[in-house]
Amino acid sequence: MSEVHIVEVVDRDAAAFALEPVDGAVLERKVGDGRFVGVEGPFQHYERIVTTEDRSDGSVEVSQSVSYKLAIPIVGWLFARSMRRELSRLPSPDTGLPWWSPPERLTERSARSMGLLSGLSFIVGYSTGVLTQTMTFAADEFGASDSTQSDAFAVIRVGVVFSLLLVAIADRHGRRRVLLAAVAASCFATAAGAVAPNMEIFTATQTVTRTLTTTAGVLLVVVAAEEMGRRSRAFAVSVLALSSGIGGLIAVLLLSIADLSVSAWRVLFVIPLVFLPLWHVIARSLSESKRFVAAEATDEDDVLRHTSAARQTLLRRLVLFSVTSLIFAIFLSPAFQLLNDFLRDDRGFSAGDISLFRVVTTAPGIIGMVVGGRAAELVGRRAVAAVAIAIGVTGLTGMYLSSGPAMWMFSILGILGMAATVPALGVYGPEMFPTALRGRANAAITVAGVCGAVIGLVIAGRLSDRWGDLGEAIAVLAVGPVLVIAIVIVLFPETADRELEDINPEDAPILDYMED
Repeated sequence: MSEVHIVEVVDRDAAAFALEPVDGAVLERKVGDGRFVGVEGPFQHYERIVTTEDRSDGSVEVSQSVSYKLAIPIVGWLFARSMRRELSRLPSPDTGLPWWSPPERLTERSARSMGLLSGLSFIVGYSTGVLTQTMTFAADEFGASDSTQSDAFAVIRVGVVFSLLLVAIADRHGRRRVLLAAVAASCFATAAGAVAPNMEIFTATQTVTRTLTTTAGVLLVVVAAEEMGRRSRAFAVSVLALSSGIGGLIAVLLLSIADLSVSAWRVLFVIPLVFLPLWHVIARSLSESKRFVAAEATDEDDVLRHTSAARQTLLRRLVLFSVTSLIFAIFLSPAFQLLNDFLRDDRGFSAGDISLFRVVTTAPGIIGMVVGGRAAELVGRRAVAAVAIAIGVTGLTGMYLSSGPAMWMFSILGILGMAATVPALGVYGPEMFPTALRGRANAAITVAGVCGAVIGLVIAGRLSDRWGDLGEAIAVLAVGPVLVIAIVIVLFPETADRELEDINPEDAPILDYMED
């Protein structure tokens, strides 16, 4: 339990306002003279007590005590200081939602779900990121060339086709069980890579890992969208992405271990086993998605019952988002997956240098995600996505074509831009499909992105081998994001501030059930 005590001398109007219920980060209800409790907000417990004392000069001394406990597990520390600062002020007519929050008040349930999902996203982020960070060192031990690395990445990504089956099970039998099973199994599959005797076995273990992490990644965003309100979905996606990024950052910070010996990179693949106690804590608290529960209760499990026009609309949406995902991934995947190899071979970085570069240039991505998530709710998804993509592709391309300080600055610019695209674009998939198909549709979009990643990795690897310069290959692939910007502006709908059931009329009975 946290407590905040303040004493301020104010005029009578301000003192009178402090004695009224607050409608901001928390919605209060008055339960006595100067005593208020939280009715709605991201708290397990909230109570505010105010006392006043008139002074001889006509002013009023106001004493305020707030006791509270945030309902955001695992990642509550991200919000703790900002929330404490918010509660360390007397209420005023200007009191509203804080700048760092989504533009709607979080409920206890949505805050709890966001925190638990973020914990799982952290685990998935490490298991996904460790492969990217260590492939160049594994390839050295196994004697693999640049093109072999690209081919291995491609094979690993092709394995995510199997995630379609797992997500289909989640659409039918529940998100929670499949999500938790996929995260736990991915920890063991990642660890199996530590004992791989050759490149073929290593690739096989990580193909299984990628299938599981892809399944988990799809379901994390789906559950977040189904749990959050209409003006906080993109914000939640940004928090999940931030948590995943922190997991990936842990892999970066540990990368210097790979310099200790030719096989030292294997240590990093054992780390996910350390996260299993965290998984256990989350598993005991995570609830099934409220919209999935409502869909079961209303028997909304067969989209094929809907009209031919509705099916055609869903098919058009699936094609649109799948094609966009494929085109974007042709550039994005090699730009991130091959970066360590570029820094090591083309710029002469050691593992420690790579780790430092990654940490320094990736950390600003936190700003991009937070700003992108809030802007996507306030300004709209399309505008934020288009601007962010333009900034991101300019930065990443410039990074590969430069050296020295300019390379560092371009990398920071690229990370800022691409981080902001995550909430702006990442929320579209869950928003644009009904509950009964949400998981499968998003898995299909992800598979399309994987196909684009395979194409991009193969092209980048071949061009790099032919030209002897990965930077030129990345510059050629940068044409793809330019086309994505045009598609987003012209063809993407605006979904900000709309209920999922408004976007998907097929789910109207679900909204009616939840409101009842």
